[in-house]
Amino acid sequence: MPAIAPHTQTSPTVLPQRNLLRQLTWGLPSGQQVAKAMGVPPLKPGDQGGIMDVYLPFGSSTPLWYYILAEAKAASGGLNLGPVAGRIVTETLIGRRRGRRRSASRRSGVPPGSRREGRRGRS
Repeated sequence: MPAIAPHTQTSPTVLPQRNLLRQLTWGLPSGQQVAKAMGVPPLKPGDQGGIMDVYLPFGSSTPLWYYILAEAKAASGGLNLGPVAGRIVTETLIGRRRGRRRSASRRSGVPPGSRREGRRGRS
């Protein structure tokens, strides 16, 4: 997949605009779709800032990157991640840890951080 949608390689040059175009042209999952897949109640349109002023359908199919920012603002005034972003980050970190050969989380029956893991089992 190219880093930039082919028809946007010369314009626009503003990153948020390019990201909004990627949402439209590549058919990426929306924030609402990701929230639903995670079993998280989606944000209400009023919690999504002015994204509908940019493009009305973004109110019900919000680009994930924007949804994550709006979710953080709605959940904690932007100080912490919301449930969707928090889970994405957590699953990424867990996945990275499990991918390490020496990781205790790859050994059956020894959860990361348990007393049985000990200092030697940490990667």
